[in-house]
Amino acid sequence: MTFVMTRCPKKKLIWSSNRFGDLSASDYGTPNRAARNFKVAKRTGTQLRKKNKHLNKKCKRLEKKVTTLNDMLDILKKKSLMTDFAADSLKVPIII
Repeated sequence: MTFVMTRCPKKKLIWSSNRFGDLSASDYGTPNRAARNFKVAKRTGTQLRKKNKHLNKKCKRLEKKVTTLNDMLDILKKKSLMTDFAADSLKVPIII
């Protein structure tokens, strides 16, 4: 018995970037590549908009938290439950 080694046919490699910055003008040469690469650019823009929106929401929540804590310090200072020095040292200035 003799065994013959056969190979599977090689797959055709298609270079496709998942990063918008890697694309160049030559990547839009054919309609199929242009459509594929346009989807990459569109997805990247959508992801960046979503990330920016979430970061803005996070920033607003943190600013609100700092404001609330500063207001609580003012209330404690007015009720004489905290000294002026302690309240002023715990206060955080909000820089917008």
